[in-house]
Parts: sequence; C-alpha cells; structure tokens
Amino acid sequence: VSRASSPTASAASNDLRTFLRKISRASLIVGVHGAGLANMLFAPKRAMVIEIMPRIPDMVNYHYWMLSGLLELRYRVIPVIVDEAAEIEAKEAFGMSIQTVGSFAVNIQETVSVLLDIVMRESNMKYLAP
Repeated sequence: VSRASSPTASAASNDLRTFLRKISRASLIVGVHGAGLANMLFAPKRAMVIEIMPRIPDMVNYHYWMLSGLLELRYRVIPVIVDEAAEIEAKEAFGMSIQTVGSFAVNIQETVSVLLDIVMRESNMKYLAP
C-alpha cells in the first residue's frame, strides 16, 4: 500500500466532482468515526471501509457497520481506547442518554500497523516493512 500507487480523496477538497469520481472508484475508504464516513454512499460495491472508532465503555455504535452492509461494502473497525483525558460528554438525544467524544488521541504507529494488517489480510498481499 503506497501513496504513490493509490490516489487519495479528501472530503475537504473544493472540487466535489473530482472527489465523487475518486470515491466512486475507491477500493478502500479509511476514516475516523464521524460524518465524513457517510461518503461511503458513493463507493462501489465490495469496497472496504475501515473505521477508526473511539472505544468507550457502554458505548455501542453500529452506524457505519450497518450502512456498509446495506451498501454491500466490506467493513472493519479499528477500536481506539479513549483515555481519561478525552472529552467524553453525556448528552440527551431522541429521549435517551448518549455519550459523545469531542476529541481523542490515536497512536499513529499502532493504527497504521493494524490498518496494514487488515488490508494485507483482506487482499492476500504481503507487506514488507521498509
């Protein structure tokens, strides 16, 4: 997996047409849990979605897992343990109490290692670390 051989798309781009063209041809979508992952709506069937999601005790969140299934996408999650310094807030929504995370830190090396492992396992490829 290399940046040179795989074009990237970012929702922050000002060119919506280019972004939609790239994501409609994507074989892999990786993102942190949040509204940006909804762009998987434009992905081709069988594309893989990898969600980096904060893991909070008693918090269950199946939004993108369910959406991936409905869209016939392959879904994997990388749970990130949220430490005490994270901004965890209880809110009321739709008549029930929910927890939200304002921000959290991700160990980049660990996350990239897990990400590469998932991608290589799913594609039956071998990754040789530099």
